[in-house]
Amino acid sequence: MLTKQNNISKSQTVVNFNSGRSALTNNTNVALVLNWYEKQGKNLVGEEPIKNMTADDMLKLFDAPFWNKLYHCWAVENSHISAIQANVDHEMNTEEFSYFVEIYKTTPTNS
Repeated sequence: MLTKQNNISKSQTVVNFNSGRSALTNNTNVALVLNWYEKQGKNLVGEEPIKNMTADDMLKLFDAPFWNKLYHCWAVENSHISAIQANVDHEMNTEEFSYFVEIYKTTPTNS
């Protein structure tokens, strides 16, 4: 489970981009995460940070308008697989798993 990575911790709040697009372009204070669930039973099987992609890239990939504010997550469809697969280690298998991209607001830790 992704709970702490590179001195950031996952927050329970949704990303708020009212402060401007700079957070989108360089992933400041956000974590992009691929989650996969078993198709039978719907249990979370794993999650992995998505490397080398920005929140802005996700908006374009999922054809989501900026005002969407990345509310919670998106279901990954076949048309999204190649772009995401190039940025994760997990070998995506849509026959076995359902995939979702989630974006979390992150905050620096004091440790």
